[in-house]
Amino acid sequence: MSERGAGAAQPRYDWDYLVSRSGDEGRAWTLEYARPEHVAVAKGADEALALCLQRRFESARALLEDTGARLAALHGARASIVHVLERWYHGVSAYHAYCIEDYELAQQGLVLAAEAIRAAVDQDRFLAPLAHHCHEFHLHHTRIARNRRRWPEMREHLGIVRAMLENSAPLCVLGDGTRVDYVMLARHCAALPEIPAEAQASVSFFSDQAARSRFHERFLLALYLLPGIVIPSAG
Repeated sequence: MSERGAGAAQPRYDWDYLVSRSGDEGRAWTLEYARPEHVAVAKGADEALALCLQRRFESARALLEDTGARLAALHGARASIVHVLERWYHGVSAYHAYCIEDYELAQQGLVLAAEAIRAAVDQDRFLAPLAHHCHEFHLHHTRIARNRRRWPEMREHLGIVRAMLENSAPLCVLGDGTRVDYVMLARHCAALPEIPAEAQASVSFFSDQAARSRFHERFLLALYLLPGIVIPSAG
């Protein structure tokens, strides 16, 4: 749910590359994920996002409907692959709803996208790097609350993001109670075979508390300095 010129950018995050480095099972998963029927769903979500960024919202809506139908028609696919595709579909659907100011629908999409990640990692633990996206959903909830002038709700989500980035709250919790946080992600990636330099920038975010704090501060600056919105101080 990006806002051009008002975001706190992170390095490109190649989660699928990290999955492919997770032994034979991870490699097999990425090959299955690359099947044409799966690529069609992911591509549909990507193209719908591009249409939203071009403000072609009706075209994006039509493409999302087609993408959702393709997703629903998947039969016999590995459960975790379906969940990952749901993450893209619901995430872009949430952004489309945000763009047309249907904030209730946007929030529902964010919740479904977060649950899809939790379910995917629950099925296949080598998908843990995807949990990095979970803090972003709360950033998007924060933007929605800001636009609706719901200041306590905005600060609540900001607090959740801060706790996730400081590792005092999990990114998600799996069905058996396993806490997926940045300590776990750093440990997971450290156990992978050598990661090339171009992938190191995003992975280092997991173990670099200072980098996560800087990211949070940049987001706060963008959030509070958005033209046309005056946010009252707490208290």
